[in-house]
Amino acid sequence: MEEKYDIAGPGGVRALKARWLVTGDLCLTSAAHLGNGEPGDIVDMPISRAVSLETIDAEPVDAFGPPILTGSSLTGGLRAYLTAVTTGVLREEEKHSVVEALFGSSPVSPGADSASFEDEGSQSPIITFDSIGCLGGAMIETRDGVRIDPGRGVATETAKFDYEVIPPGTVFPIRVDLLVDDGADEGALVGLLICVLEGLQQGAVPIGAKKSKGLGACRVQNCCACRFDLKTREGWLKWLMSDYTEPIDEGTPCYQSIREAIEGLLPPGINLSNFSKSGYANDVVQVSLELRFRGGLLVRKPQEGMGSADVGHLRSAGKPVLPGTSLAGALRARARRIAHIVRQEKGDADIWVERLFGFQALGSGAKRSMSAARIRVSEAFLQDASRLRVTRIKIDRFTGGAMSGALLEEEPEYGCKVDVNIEVFKPQPGEVGFLLLLIKDLISGDLAVGGAGSVGRGVVMGKAKINVNSRTIILDCEGKTQPGDTKCLNRAVEEFWNERPISGGEG
Repeated sequence: MEEKYDIAGPGGVRALKARWLVTGDLCLTSAAHLGNGEPGDIVDMPISRAVSLETIDAEPVDAFGPPILTGSSLTGGLRAYLTAVTTGVLREEEKHSVVEALFGSSPVSPGADSASFEDEGSQSPIITFDSIGCLGGAMIETRDGVRIDPGRGVATETAKFDYEVIPPGTVFPIRVDLLVDDGADEGALVGLLICVLEGLQQGAVPIGAKKSKGLGACRVQNCCACRFDLKTREGWLKWLMSDYTEPIDEGTPCYQSIREAIEGLLPPGINLSNFSKSGYANDVVQVSLELRFRGGLLVRKPQEGMGSADVGHLRSAGKPVLPGTSLAGALRARARRIAHIVRQEKGDADIWVERLFGFQALGSGAKRSMSAARIRVSEAFLQDASRLRVTRIKIDRFTGGAMSGALLEEEPEYGCKVDVNIEVFKPQPGEVGFLLLLIKDLISGDLAVGGAGSVGRGVVMGKAKINVNSRTIILDCEGKTQPGDTKCLNRAVEEFWNERPISGGEG
């Protein structure tokens, strides 16, 4: 007969019947900013780092220590993803939902809501560990940011800042533990764990700050799993005798699929629960762009070293990149222009732009609270790009000759292509048509991206694949759109044009 061991006792220690461990390599596919919200001495927005390399045996990155991904940051992203796929994007988390079953709940006092009893909350059965990143020989990068004056189209005074980013290719070894209480439904909890980790595996859970600008994209690979049966003596001894820092045996096979790594370890009699992800799919408009630059592209980054050009194109992990900040900034500026033309008579143009791209209250007298962007623009590496050094001069308007000391060398990227993804979360009536007008201007070459647009840089052509309401529409700069798609596009634009005025700054 199997012996049972109950560890509950003084202090209310919960009895466990199983402990699951899942490990994997979280690899950044774009740069990421994992900060602590505090200003730095060298840069305005530094990343969070582990202790100095002088006290730990780690890869020699620099004198400030390696980057760290905190368990709280990863847990927040996983919880938001589970809420989105089960309840809906940008919706309030429901009480006593599957989200609280996996991540726990906070205490609720009587009178705080409609509950007639005191909810003491519940402890999270999931434990997410901090992780120190391995840069693989790369270095922490610094990028410049600036706030653009929407009226003049130039940088706002005293609004320039810089921030550190962790380069793509950085690997964070992650570990997630799932504690299964004696009376819990193990199949349901493990199914929820697979659901959120598959989101990481599919790249649907970005991490860190500036996620709407393409930072923090990542994927998980090399997944390993282990289950400790805590209802048996052998299971307890195996857990107690394991290495706490690396409890999974070295010989445990790794899988690219987290589901494969876990399903083979389920004991007989436990049925794995599967959860629908329709809440996410129904609340998101997805746009895939295939862009090619007709001329050069220049997103300025000061060059370093003797003999280099004065200004070069931004590179990340040694490769030229189109940052999401540049594309999102160009789209926002054009969105403001379109909104003021289409919605001029209704007087709500700025509200349409802020509702989609976010609103930041400046100064203590702001009447509205800040709101996050509901549009996400990905960051992508340039393909088939080649650098070409170009010399420019400044002309003296009085003499017509070159001004002394005004010689400038630039190194734009030429002949490049790029694939970009854009997502709009929980689109409101009329916003699909608004988005279509933006996409049309971009792929037809009317909207320049990056700097030096006045001399022909940043002009793109291409096509867009738009997934909306379970329908895929192709929008081509060469006019190859199907007649049925054209009617659908026109209806969406008419809806944006005819939508009732938005009053009070609320959609």
